[in-house]
This record gives sequence, C-alpha cells and structure tokens, in this order.
Amino acid sequence: MEKLQGKTDSESAGEQQEVAQKTKGDASKVAPSPASGPECYEQNVAYLPLDMLGTMLSYVDTPKECQTRCQNTANCAHFSYYKQEKICHISDMWAHQQYGYIGVVSGPSECEWNRKVQSLSWIEKDALPEVEGETFQGVDDKLGSVEEMKQWCAEHTDCVGFARQSSTGRWYPSRVGTGFDPRTAVWAKSWGEHWHWYYIQERTDMVSAEVSRKYQQSAWSQAFIGSRAQSLASRAALVCSMGFILAFGTAIAVSSRVARLRRNPGYLVVGQTPLIE
Repeated sequence: MEKLQGKTDSESAGEQQEVAQKTKGDASKVAPSPASGPECYEQNVAYLPLDMLGTMLSYVDTPKECQTRCQNTANCAHFSYYKQEKICHISDMWAHQQYGYIGVVSGPSECEWNRKVQSLSWIEKDALPEVEGETFQGVDDKLGSVEEMKQWCAEHTDCVGFARQSSTGRWYPSRVGTGFDPRTAVWAKSWGEHWHWYYIQERTDMVSAEVSRKYQQSAWSQAFIGSRAQSLASRAALVCSMGFILAFGTAIAVSSRVARLRRNPGYLVVGQTPLIE
C-alpha cells in the first residue's frame, strides 16, 4: 500500500523540486553506473518530469517496490527512487533521462531479464523421477511457497527444477545437465510422503538437445572407428594373402631346386653354392 502525502498539487510539486535540487549534482561530472540489484537499474539518473500526470510521490523502502508501483500503474514506463529519502517517482514514456542526480536509482517499469524469467514454462509432476540429478548444497530447505521456489530456481540459470514435499514444505533444487531428462525419466510415487516435481521445460530441452548432439557425435565417431577397423582388417587380409602367395612361391622354388639337385648330383660343390641354370 503506497503512503501518499496528503498535500496539494502545488505543495507536492514544490517539495519534489526541492528534493531534486538538493540531490542533483554536476551532470558533467557524475556518470551513471549500475546499481546493486537488477542489471537494468542505473544510479545517479532520474527521469524528468519526475511524476506522470495523475500521480504523486510515494514513500517505499526499496527501488524494487518503486519499480513494482510503476508496473502496477497504467502507462508508467520509468521510475526514479531517492534512496536517502525513500521517495518514489514514476514517469510515462515521454520522460527523459537526466544524469547527475546523486543518490537516485532509476530504471524501466520491468527489466528484460525479469520478463525472460517470467516467460519460462514450468511442468509439474505428482511424482518424483528416479534420477533427479545433482542437488544444490547450502540452500534453505524451507524457502516458502512454490512460487518463491520457482523464482529462486528461475533466477539461477543452472537450476533445472526441484522436488517439494507437500506436508513439510521441504524442497530440493537440482542442477541442469546432471542426470534429469524428462524424455527418459521413470516416475515413482512414495507411499506415506506426498512429493511433487517441478521443472523448467526450456532448460530440459536445452540439455536434451545437447545430449542428442553428443550422442550423434558419438555415433559418427563409432561409425568412423568401425569403418577404419574394417579398412585395417581388409589390409591385413591382403597382406596375409600376399604373404601366403610369396611363401607358396618360395616353397615351390625350393622344392624344384632340391629335385634338380637330386637328378644332377654333380652340381653340389663343397663350400660353394650350386649354380642353377
């Protein structure tokens, strides 16, 4: 619930201008820099005019709450949050960036990264896969609601999904590419304990595609090795055949020579090799 100031439009405008002048620095010396938090936030930047038509400043505790206020307001495109004063301003698409507002965090109504996280497709199973994959270590096993668990997993790009026990609220997130594959998963229910399995479709598709690619590469490699082995076997058979022919020819030549020597004993000379015509 926003805490709006119960002031007139002129008083509110005067206060906003005073705050802006008080926190504004030298725009030529102060460059915008990333803020702690979502990567779409900027420091030392404000959007002017500070408040869009029909709105006024509000007090919130964090830049995220200010951004959420902008998301929930029709036609809001930007927010400007004064950290020290905890003042939130929201602006429409006609507002322009102004550098040099020291201590101000600003940004769009919604970060592109947040849209990607929210667009992920979650699949729920009323059972557990026999192979869940490697579990994250050091994670609070009672984070809260299912939505909070989904948010945590979505924000960690190496999280593929998680197991959750309904009765206790315990959960165990698993890493991408460490064993879980919905195409080959065998699902099982545990008697006495009601578990659910939630996983992100896009991240399992990515892993499945990678596994398929590796399998294809392995098949190609095995086919190459097989053809190479077949080629080597053919060469070995050829060498064996040539060796057999050579040995057979040699045996015939030796046999013929011995027979000739037997017919012509005079060919033998002690200490010399007989001459063959």
